[in-house]
Amino acid sequence: MTPPPTNTNGPPSTAVSALEDAAARLAPTLGSCSSRVTTDLATLRAVMSPFLNATRADVDRVRTALTACTDVGVEADRDALGLALDVAIDVLAAAGR
Repeated sequence: MTPPPTNTNGPPSTAVSALEDAAARLAPTLGSCSSRVTTDLATLRAVMSPFLNATRADVDRVRTALTACTDVGVEADRDALGLALDVAIDVLAAAGR
C-alpha cells in the first residue's frame, strides 16, 4: 500500500522542515556564499513560526542570496532549496502574507 501524498502546503512547520532539509543538503556546496544564505535561512526559519510572521520578502531574500551563489556545484541540491522556497511562498500566500 502506498503512503498518502505529502501535503506540501501544510502548516508552517512543514515548510520550515523542507527548507532545513534542502539547506542541509546544499550547505557543503555553497562555498563562499554559505554564510549569507545560512543567515537568511535562519532569519526565515525564525519568522516562520506557528503565527507565520514571515512575508514574501523574507523568502525572496533567501532566493536572492541563493541565486547570487554562482559557485554552487550541485544543481540538484540548489533546485531542492528552490522548490522548498516555492513551498514556503505557497504557505505564505495561503495565509495572506
